[in-house]
Amino acid sequence: MQKNMFKNTYKSLLYLCLLSIPLTAKPALADKNNISICQGNSQQITIYPQAGIMMLQAYDKTRDVNWLTSPASLKLNREGISYFNLKGEEKINVFFSKDRQSCSIAIGNFLREMGSQVISNTNNISVVRGKLSYRQRIALPVNSQVIIKLLDVSLQDSAAKVLAQQIILTKGENIPIPFQLRFNRLDIIPNHSYIVRAEIRIEDRLAFTTTRNYPVITNGAPETVDILLDPVETLGLEQQLQQGQWLLEDLGGRGVIDNLQTKLKFDSQGRISGLAGCNRYFGQYKLKGENLKMSNIASTRKACFEAVANQESLFLNALERAYQIRIDGPYLLIYSKGLKQPLKFTLLY
Repeated sequence: MQKNMFKNTYKSLLYLCLLSIPLTAKPALADKNNISICQGNSQQITIYPQAGIMMLQAYDKTRDVNWLTSPASLKLNREGISYFNLKGEEKINVFFSKDRQSCSIAIGNFLREMGSQVISNTNNISVVRGKLSYRQRIALPVNSQVIIKLLDVSLQDSAAKVLAQQIILTKGENIPIPFQLRFNRLDIIPNHSYIVRAEIRIEDRLAFTTTRNYPVITNGAPETVDILLDPVETLGLEQQLQQGQWLLEDLGGRGVIDNLQTKLKFDSQGRISGLAGCNRYFGQYKLKGENLKMSNIASTRKACFEAVANQESLFLNALERAYQIRIDGPYLLIYSKGLKQPLKFTLLY
């Protein structure tokens, strides 16, 4: 009887102990998309792409929890490559040796531990390299944000697909600023067109941007490219309108249907075109200062769901009644007669 009592007590204690173990997040598994993994005794740092952005994830083995997931920046040197997290409460610097045999993890200002490097799919990882600059003789303030993107611009009716992106927080360095865009060759389609675009933001204000395309990778284009940016202040309103397609975010205060892509494109010949959501449309525009007039707007006649058709009708009618246009920060605003609030767009490359 004493044996049974002891046995039951032991089971109860074991059960209580199991209940007390916290359920925590598991580390990201190594897969074909991971760029690099640094395996230490207590920490695992994984570098992987997500929606075209390079990410850094820190996993604490002792606590069994992912404690940091952040966009990452990279820096190449003779000995290897370092990755830094751009957001997070603690600074992470993970270094991978050039021979891909070892790595080190620094948390804050201290080296935490050495580790072994695991590489996934490195045979297919390539890099578009280059430098970006501008003609103006001014220094960038500390913590200005430099954003460089590798884009697939092959599909006319869709937003450009982001294959890679690098974000650089400046520390007072001078131009030209070097960049590296790591991409997976398996994502490259030979008959597609790929370009690099860049911008510089100072305190969230767009200060410099590319005003021409820089082709790379396919159709005989190189994988090393030097980029010249222009200050936004010197661009006329019409030039800013022609940078890419504009995605409708709000229809005069009515919102928009989720997952419905309504787009507007201006060209240098005074024409507009785009996707109203279901049907394609086209027309003409005239610009005088911020005064805008759109005319001869026509569209295809596909059968659409009623809600989509209603939004398309409101959108196209608003364009026909447009009278003013301006750019306010990241937004394009079009004012239309009969609407109390403007149509609001964001830029798609």
